Amino acid sequence: LPALHADNATLSAIVAAGTCMCSICLEEVEDLDPAPRPVCGHRMHAACGRGYLEAKIRDGDVLAIRCPECPREFTSTEITEWVEDAMARRFQELHARRVLEADPTVRWCQRPGCERAMRGFEQVGLEAEGQVSRTIKAGMTAGLA
Repeated sequence: LPALHADNATLSAIVAAGTCMCSICLEEVEDLDPAPRPVCGHRMHAACGRGYLEAKIRDGDVLAIRCPECPREFTSTEITEWVEDAMARRFQELHARRVLEADPTVRWCQRPGCERAMRGFEQVGLEAEGQVSRTIKAGMTAGLA
């Protein structure tokens, strides 16, 4: 791809006109575009941003979805603002699963059909005769107890 370069006069004209380029399609984005803005301030059309995030979610790349123009990661809140409800639920489920998979102390239950993860073992009081695992459903976004 050829490098895109703009001289200072062109950049000044774009800023003065109140417009900027979409980080994804590189077309002009109007100030009135209803797309949410990421905290980093980079702009993109609502459809472009939604398409970018949905592609990342479909690919399972949910642990660190970054702005297409800088290294800043989108927050979960930003992602759920951009995408449809069903895709937001898919993101939350995948994200919770990926966080658990990245934790070396987590093991998945081996029982067929069980969707639970287990982390660590601890003694429970003096009455306990052995070790009791603490479990959590993979879909929960709260930390492990």
